[in-house]
Amino acid sequence: MREIIVDNFAGGGGASTGIEMAIGRSVDIAINHDPNAVAMHTTNHPDTLHYCESVFDVNPEVATTGRPVGLAWFSPDCRHFSKAKGSKPVEKEIRGLAWIVIRWALAVRPRVMMLENVEEFKTWGPLIASADGGQRPDPERAGETFEAFCGMLSGGIPAGHPALVECCEFLGISADGMQAQQLVAGLGYAVDYRELRACDFGAPTIRKRFFMVMRCDGVPVTWPEVTHADPKSPAVQAGKLVPWRTAAECIDWSIAAPTIFVRKKPLAENTLKRIARGIQRFVLDNPTPFIVKCNHTSTRSGYDCFRGQSLNEPLQTITKKHGYAIAVPHLTKFRTGATGQDVTEPVPTVTAGTSRRPGGNGHALGLVEAALAPFIARQFGASVGHGAGEPSATITAGGGGKSQLVMPTLIQMGYGERPGQEPRVPGLHKPLGTVVAGGGKFGLVAANLVKHYGGNYQGAGVGMDEPMHSVTTVDHHAVVAAHLMVNNTGHPGGEVGQPTHTITTGNHHAAVTSHLVKLRGTCRDGQRTDEPMPTVTAGGLHVGEVKTLLAVDGYDELRAQQALEFLREYCGPDSTGLVTIEGVVYRIVDIGMRMLQPHELYRAQGFPEWYIIDRDYRGVKYAKDKQVARCGNAVPPPFAEALVRANLPELCQSKEIAA
Repeated sequence: MREIIVDNFAGGGGASTGIEMAIGRSVDIAINHDPNAVAMHTTNHPDTLHYCESVFDVNPEVATTGRPVGLAWFSPDCRHFSKAKGSKPVEKEIRGLAWIVIRWALAVRPRVMMLENVEEFKTWGPLIASADGGQRPDPERAGETFEAFCGMLSGGIPAGHPALVECCEFLGISADGMQAQQLVAGLGYAVDYRELRACDFGAPTIRKRFFMVMRCDGVPVTWPEVTHADPKSPAVQAGKLVPWRTAAECIDWSIAAPTIFVRKKPLAENTLKRIARGIQRFVLDNPTPFIVKCNHTSTRSGYDCFRGQSLNEPLQTITKKHGYAIAVPHLTKFRTGATGQDVTEPVPTVTAGTSRRPGGNGHALGLVEAALAPFIARQFGASVGHGAGEPSATITAGGGGKSQLVMPTLIQMGYGERPGQEPRVPGLHKPLGTVVAGGGKFGLVAANLVKHYGGNYQGAGVGMDEPMHSVTTVDHHAVVAAHLMVNNTGHPGGEVGQPTHTITTGNHHAAVTSHLVKLRGTCRDGQRTDEPMPTVTAGGLHVGEVKTLLAVDGYDELRAQQALEFLREYCGPDSTGLVTIEGVVYRIVDIGMRMLQPHELYRAQGFPEWYIIDRDYRGVKYAKDKQVARCGNAVPPPFAEALVRANLPELCQSKEIAA
C-alpha cells in the first residue's frame, strides 16, 4: 500500500508545494483551521483531501483510514516563540500546539515526521503568571519542555516530569494510562534538529528556520547539502555551489516608485529617517548601479524580460524614445525601527501584518528610489558639448578626448564683482541672487561635451539617438556615465564600463542602483540587491525598495531642491546631494519609494511562478493583505523540497523531471 503524506498546519501551501516539487504529486491530506488558507491551498493543490478544522479535532486514525503515513509535516504557530513576540503574554493553547506531533506519533506512527518553527522553539518551557494577569515563559526553566518533547519522541523521560502532565492535558489522555507510559519509555524515534537558511537552498531570502526531523525506520536523519552560497565564497568561486539568488530577481522593475515628496498621506517621520539612512549607505557612500530596461515590450513567445543589467556588460540598444536611467533602489520596512537594506541581499521576512497605519498591511515593504542627473562637457576645441543622455561625439585616435561630467550651476552676468572678489557663481542649491531692475542677468551653466582640437570636425556634436560619427585620428570624444538602465521592458542591459549596445532611435536606457530598506524590525542600514532578500515573516516586519535614478537630462529643479533639503535634514547639513559613480558626478533629483507587492514577496519565498495567490478555486479574489498573510506564514517551498529529497529519496522524482 502506498504511503500517504500529511501536511498539518498547511496554511496557504508553502510546505505542501515544496513536498510536491520533490515527489511530483500533491500531498494526500492538508489540515488548517483558516478557511482562506484552505481555499488558497485547494486552488493550488486540488487533488489533496482538505480538513478545514482545528488540528485538535482531526483524528489521525480516522483521517488516514488505516493507510501507512510516510511523512507527516508540522508547522505549529511560532508567534509565541518568535523574537518578534517580545515579552508579551502568551496563550498556553497556542504555545503547546507542538504536542500534536506526539498525538500523531502515538496514533499512526508516521515513518518520518518533520517540524518547522523559529529557532527560539528550543526555549519552549513552562509558563508562569505575568503581572497583567496573563502568562509568560518562565526564564528560569527555558528549554525544559522542549527537552522533554524530544525525550518523549526518542528515549523517554522521567515518570514525574512536569511536561508529561502538560502533554497529557493537551492531548486529552490519562496521565496514568498506557499512552503516557509509552511517552515515559520513549517512542523510539531518531530525533535531530538544526537551523537552516532558505537562501542556501535556492530561495532568494535569508529566512532562517528551525527544523526537527524524526524517523522510526532505523534510517539515520539526513540533512540536505546546501546548493547555494555567497558569491564571494571559495565554493562558489570554484564552481562547486551556485551563487545565492538575489532580491533583485524578486522585484518587478516595471512598477514605478512614486516620489516621497507628494503623497496623499505623508510618510511617517521614522520612515523618512530610515529612507535617509539607506540612501546615505547605499547611494551617497556606496553606490552600486546596474542597468535596467523599461520600455521595449516583449512577446509571449518566450522573450526573456530581464529588468536590468550590470555595468560590466555592454549597453543594450539605445532607441529613439529615451528610457534609460541610473538608479539605486533599496527596500524599506515600515515598522520596528528598520532602516532598510540593499536589494542585492535577500528579502526581509514577509509578514502577515495588520491593517493598522502607518505602515500599511503586512506587505508594507517599500521600494525607494532617488534620481540623479549628470551632464557631460569636453575640455578643448569648438564643440559645445551635449547632455549625458546623447551619444558620444566621434572618438579619435589622438588620445586627447577629454570629457568631464559637470553639474549645472548659476552665474550672475548683470553686475560684476569688486576688485579681488571671487566671481559670483552660486550653486543651484543656493537662493537666487537679487533680481534687479536692470534685468539681473542670471545664466544656467551646464556641462556639455566638447572636442579637444577641432581639426576636421565642426559643430556641436550629435545626439545619442543619432549614428556615431567616424572615429578619426585627431579629435577624441568620450561618454562619461555611471550605470545604465532601460526604462521600457525587461532587456538585460550592461555596465557602462563595457561597450554599449546598438544605439537606436528610441533610446531606453537609464542607470539604476537599488537597495532594500526595512521600515521596522532590527535592521538599521538595509542591504544590497545582489544578495538574498531579508526574511519574509508573518509578524509585521516590512521591507521596501529604495531606488536612485540618475536621469540624463530634463529634471525638475523644484523637486531636486526638495530632495536636497530632505538629505540635509536627515543626512546632515553638509549634504550636497551629489553622487560620484566611477568618476562621474550626479545630482540626486528625486526619491521614490513603494511597498513590495504580493507577487514579489512570493517570489522571495521561493514559490513557483505558477502558484495562484490572488483568487481561490471558486473565483473569489483575495485582498492584498490576505495574500501577504498567507505568504508571511508560509514555509519557503525550497526548504521542504530539500528536506524531503534528503530523507525520502525513494519517494522523489528526479530534479530534471521536477523542473
